[in-house]
Amino acid sequence: MSQQSGDSNNPKKRARQTNFSPYELSIIADEVKLRSHVLFSFFSSTVTNHSKMKEWDAIASKLNANSTVPRSSLQVRKKWNDYR
Repeated sequence: MSQQSGDSNNPKKRARQTNFSPYELSIIADEVKLRSHVLFSFFSSTVTNHSKMKEWDAIASKLNANSTVPRSSLQVRKKWNDYR
């Protein structure tokens, strides 16, 4: 007979964060609108992937300054892509 324990077969679950609030979504929408010329333009000598990532970092910083739940730039970017 094999022993089955719930913890040994399952990898550790990552803790869920709280959902984005409507206020957080409005901040993301406003900041993306302000920075859309960089975020959604084609790559060129002036717009690089690095500059786009810096813009997402700036949006995450602005969001974290106004929120109690810390969010990374990748989380903010994913939320925006799912939201629109």
